[in-house]
Amino acid sequence: MSTAPWTWRERGADPPIDFGPAHLDAIRALKVGFEEVENGAACVELPANSEAPEDFERAVDLFLNHATLDRFAGRVRNPYVGPDDPDLDLLQDTPDSEIRELFASGVDFDFEASPAELALFAEADLRSSGIDPKRPFGSESVGRDVKRIIDPERTLNRKQFRAARAHAESRMMVLLQFFVQNAELEPGSYARVDHEWQRLGSDGPETDMLGSDDWYWNIARDFNLQNRIFSDTLFHLHHLVWEGRIDAPYADLVQQLRLHDLYEDFTEPHFEGTTLEHALAAYDAFGLRIFAVIAVRALNATARFTEALELFVAVGRADAPPEEADLGSVSYPNLGMLEAGIARYGSGDMDADGFQRWIAGQHATNTGRSPYPFVLDMLNLQSMVDVDDPALGWHIRAACAQIAVMRGPYRPGED
Repeated sequence: MSTAPWTWRERGADPPIDFGPAHLDAIRALKVGFEEVENGAACVELPANSEAPEDFERAVDLFLNHATLDRFAGRVRNPYVGPDDPDLDLLQDTPDSEIRELFASGVDFDFEASPAELALFAEADLRSSGIDPKRPFGSESVGRDVKRIIDPERTLNRKQFRAARAHAESRMMVLLQFFVQNAELEPGSYARVDHEWQRLGSDGPETDMLGSDDWYWNIARDFNLQNRIFSDTLFHLHHLVWEGRIDAPYADLVQQLRLHDLYEDFTEPHFEGTTLEHALAAYDAFGLRIFAVIAVRALNATARFTEALELFVAVGRADAPPEEADLGSVSYPNLGMLEAGIARYGSGDMDADGFQRWIAGQHATNTGRSPYPFVLDMLNLQSMVDVDDPALGWHIRAACAQIAVMRGPYRPGED
């Protein structure tokens, strides 16, 4: 199956960071300590913003979570200069006095991590400040987390475990210091994707190549909610239109009600970029009509009818035989017929009388096949529980709501 890069970050995500030599040099100079808040954990002391490279806090978070180190063994360059170091207060809460005194001496030292220490460091929740003091190794039950790793057979009594835990958590300072001094991270642009740091290529995350199904569901996360909001809004609006309380061209209503950006910006979207951009990119990548139909919905809903019709013509759906559409079903052929009617009328390709004939099933393109009974059925359908494809159901309901509004007010003598 063909794939294409998914290039949109989640909405609200931090912008990419360009990690370079200045970041690495500053990271090499970091001092470790022990943070006393919450449950306590090994930490790194970040320099003041004025003394640090741009975006340094995020660079440290990236480095601690994405840099690699072949072996935790070697010479630790002690960042403290001895008893006169002004930052010794960073060490005062170290649980194991032996480790505290080792750093306070200011002397470089050799070390090699034990298997248990490596396992504990691998479980550490690393942040820009070091290990998260609230949930250092996965949960707030720190004693249980540490015991699972350093005493899996439960051979230590309570006093022995207390001492072993203090030593193990303090040794994380040594591993953390060695890591910032020796781990490697390739310079380049990085960004968080699904809460994980990834290196970016020219088209986005190098590993984020998705198939058409994945693209569809990523788009649908926003698109389905947009359709529900749109159809519910127009469902109530169409009553006012039907009663003649509102009588204005649909394009004017879009501007007055600020619907022009509904498919671009709405409450809590998942991804940056618009639904239209996503759908058009997916159509370019995969050539599947479903992505064109999603784009047409965004265009029709926002009164960009000429663009919608041009896209429909380009993919060969505008002139699809009406007999393809089962007017009583939630199906893509039916949806295509509905969207084509909206686009033709809105763009001026079909005049107002032609649109009314189309709704009544008396137009040359759909003689004897009125979509209006189905439109009313969909408007009265408040739940998609019984629909095989709820996403398609909300898509069609949005199109039906728009048709009901564009039909205009009730006129005596109409059926």
